[in-house]
This record gives sequence, C-alpha cells and structure tokens, in this order.
Amino acid sequence: MFSFEEARQRVLERVAPLAERERVPVKGVLGRILAEDVRASFDTPSLPNSARDGYALRGADLVSTGSARLRVVAEVPAGQYCATQVKAAEAVRIFTGAPLPPGADTVVMQEHVQRHDDFVEVPAGTVKS
Repeated sequence: MFSFEEARQRVLERVAPLAERERVPVKGVLGRILAEDVRASFDTPSLPNSARDGYALRGADLVSTGSARLRVVAEVPAGQYCATQVKAAEAVRIFTGAPLPPGADTVVMQEHVQRHDDFVEVPAGTVKS
C-alpha cells in the first residue's frame, strides 16, 4: 500500500497539463474540464433574496441574551415584492426565493423562532444568515 504522498507523486509523474484551450458551445461541454472559472455578467437573482422560509429582520435587533420580540408587519411570498420598510423591532414573514424587504439584512429560519399572533420571538444565539 502506498502513502498518499507516494500515490500522488506516481499519478503526477504520468500526467501532463494540457497546453491548448478551446472554446466550446455550452451544448458540447458535458464531460469536459474548464480551463478557467465561468462568471456571470450579471447577478441572478438581481435582488438579495431568502434562501429559506423564515423571518426577515434587521440583524441589529438580535440579542445576546434572552430573546428578541419582534412585531410581524408583513408577509412576502416567493415571486412577490414587499415594499414595507423593516424598522427596529420588526420582522417580515418571508418564503424561499422572495426578495428581502427594504431594511432587512437577516433571515432567521422559521424553525428557530416562536410565533405568537403578530409577534415572533427570536432566541439569543439563533443562527442567522
């Protein structure tokens, strides 16, 4: 049995980098290797959006002890836009794919909060993104 380093060295002794590059239409790239990273010329989606169902809020409203109690002021399903400005101590119910409402910079997963009527409680130390 070979060590990792010895196996790696044996492989590298038997291969050589390709000297040529070629441009290939997208339909012909299956099974091929990129010579460089591909970058999009524009952002998709064009707005910051939620990667999960939860509550959009201001990260500054999260607390280090206890829990933050935030008033739910709107709801934004995927495919819709919410013009409601998220202010201090407020949250917006948001669904996967929906654009973040103005003022929000954080989405807390719905599984990490407790909803009570028009309020949501976000425990200290809740994972945010």
